[in-house]
Amino acid sequence: MRVTKSSIVLKVCILLLGISGNIAHSNETSKNGLTHFWMQFQSAVQSTNTKKIQALTTFPFELKGEMDDAPIQKYNKKKFLLLLPKLLSADSGTASKPIAMKDLILKTANVKKSENGEFQLGIFVFRNENGRWSWIRAYYESDAP
Repeated sequence: MRVTKSSIVLKVCILLLGISGNIAHSNETSKNGLTHFWMQFQSAVQSTNTKKIQALTTFPFELKGEMDDAPIQKYNKKKFLLLLPKLLSADSGTASKPIAMKDLILKTANVKKSENGEFQLGIFVFRNENGRWSWIRAYYESDAP
């Protein structure tokens, strides 16, 4: 069997792709990775563990109306607790029939970040800041405090 330069290059490329895929997978499943964050967030939402949800949220938390010109409202931890039940029961806007955000969160197994380092699920936005994923914003029309 004759080994050619192109077959060696091909094998090296395949090996490097496998290594880089494992590195990317380990980064996403690491303690600071998106997959790990998502599993923690789902668990906190499922059990309505408000302390854990707060720990996975950046404050001040941003609430923005659905219109482009809607101002951003900022919530501290105390006011956020009053808003949280409304956010979890709010329609996700992802289907013709209403789906509560809590239900959407619990049924979404995999999430992927966009090129800007964020991901959005329904009306919720999450971001990786300084190597830590957190919930940063919701798009919701509110009369909440």
